[in-house]
Amino acid sequence: MIIDVANGLMEAFGSEYVFRLGGDEFVIYSFAGTEEEFKDQVGLARAAIKRRGRSASMGAVYVTDDSRKREEVRAAADALMYREKEEYYKGRNDRRIWGQAPN
Repeated sequence: MIIDVANGLMEAFGSEYVFRLGGDEFVIYSFAGTEEEFKDQVGLARAAIKRRGRSASMGAVYVTDDSRKREEVRAAADALMYREKEEYYKGRNDRRIWGQAPN
């Protein structure tokens, strides 16, 4: 699964810009010129991952200059990723409730 997701990310962004932080977490640096180009790359990554029969929660943050601190950008990306992950787990996809007694 991790290899499939990594390959999808590299297909969209290029292997020199995709880095595995650990576990199932990756960081990607994109040097897209415009926000629209960046969104297109994120869309390409989503499509490439889906073609491989996988899914991934992403927190994509577009930054135009270096005025935002790295930790600030990472925190924003994490928040977006966790929001997307929550949406994924709602309803039928929620594997986290297995083995728990019903309310």
